[in-house]
Amino acid sequence: MRIIFIVSILTYSSFIYSQNKLQFISEDITFEIRNDTFFVDGIYYFQNSDTSRYESIIAYPFPNESYTGKSSLIQIDTDSSIAEIEILEINKERLLFKLKCKKEFVYCHIQYNQEILKDTAKYIVRSAKSWGQALESADFKLICNKNDSIEFLTYKPDSQLTKETKKVYFWHMKNFIPFRDFIFVKNKARISRP
Repeated sequence: MRIIFIVSILTYSSFIYSQNKLQFISEDITFEIRNDTFFVDGIYYFQNSDTSRYESIIAYPFPNESYTGKSSLIQIDTDSSIAEIEILEINKERLLFKLKCKKEFVYCHIQYNQEILKDTAKYIVRSAKSWGQALESADFKLICNKNDSIEFLTYKPDSQLTKETKKVYFWHMKNFIPFRDFIFVKNKARISRP
């Protein structure tokens, strides 16, 4: 019994140590609302504190609410000289992939789209808290048609720009710990605000 307990502690300790080798440090996301489709184009930056090659399994969540439609993965990639990506699973709730780091700093580029139902789009950002630290920086941009009326934004934008046929909202966060997901509601949708 004592041997099993010691082995369990050692296994748990090495799991915690290995999880801390990879840190999620920053994200740069462009959202776009085009008709009834919500596009997400994100670059996610990681720091590998172990100078040797390191692998980590990452779960990337997709919104799965009554007011969100089906998500479709468009692309996931990285620079093959710094990292490799192996997709393990894709379903309506998440993308599960293995990130194999070759360098100290790596990034992952993910693009997906989702059908907009009830004039509402959502991006899950609260999952960043599961890494156990604030993001050093997070930049977000929402692009929509100039004539689209955005009735609700979870976070107040830092700035807004209107050019020709597009309206663009910008957010820049430092030491960001997200407590709410991004919700975008256009055209007076009637849903309860999450």
